[in-house]
Amino acid sequence: MVKDVLLQFDPDVIIVYDGWNEICELSHEQGFDIIISIQPIIGTGNKPLTVNEKQILDSNPSYVIHSKLISDYVSAMYDLKKCNHTFDLTTIFDNVSEQIYFDQGHMSDNGNLIVAKKFTELLYPILKNEF
Repeated sequence: MVKDVLLQFDPDVIIVYDGWNEICELSHEQGFDIIISIQPIIGTGNKPLTVNEKQILDSNPSYVIHSKLISDYVSAMYDLKKCNHTFDLTTIFDNVSEQIYFDQGHMSDNGNLIVAKKFTELLYPILKNEF
């Protein structure tokens, strides 16, 4: 899709919130910046889980497996030498005691707001020269 559709728009930056495949190499070939982040899911980081979030995590054993796989993604992400910018957001809720998750990865409005504010903080220094 990136090669066939998005590149027709001549992007300056593409932000990848999940998954990267060969996007970093493509960004160098086509002359645009790439920003990759790893999203938080329930069980990543050190968020104090609410009773409901603990029930969600405990209700599906694959959630625990997925949260452990995320740490492998984080390690792999830092090895992406060709990528311009990489951000690990898996610990973004470490100091949030209220409920954020209503399933493995979908978040409340406040969770999405926290992520949006963090993206603004991280992306402003990168994008300020573009505008």
